[in-house]
Amino acid sequence: MSKETAEMPKTENLTAAEVRKQLPGLAARVQHVGHHIRFWRYRDPQGVMVPEDWYERACAALGEDARINLEAPGAAYKGFARKSEGDGEA
Repeated sequence: MSKETAEMPKTENLTAAEVRKQLPGLAARVQHVGHHIRFWRYRDPQGVMVPEDWYERACAALGEDARINLEAPGAAYKGFARKSEGDGEA
C-alpha cells in the first residue's frame, strides 16, 4: 500500500436521515478524525461533509479562495470572528 493510500481519509456513505439523527457525532468525526461524510437522499448524492482545513486547501487548489468565508455564522451580531493565523493574537 502506498503512503498516499494509507493517508486517505475514510469516507462514510450515509442517508440524509442518518446524518440528521447523528449530526453532532458526525461533525466531531469530521473535525477531529478527518473523516469525510457523503450523504444521499433517494439514491442521489446530496453533499459531503469534510474537515475545514481540507475544504480550504481544495478551494485554494481550485483558485476559488473567495469561497472561504472566515467569519463565523452570526459573527456580525455576536461580536466574534475567526482569527486568521497571521493576526498576532492567540
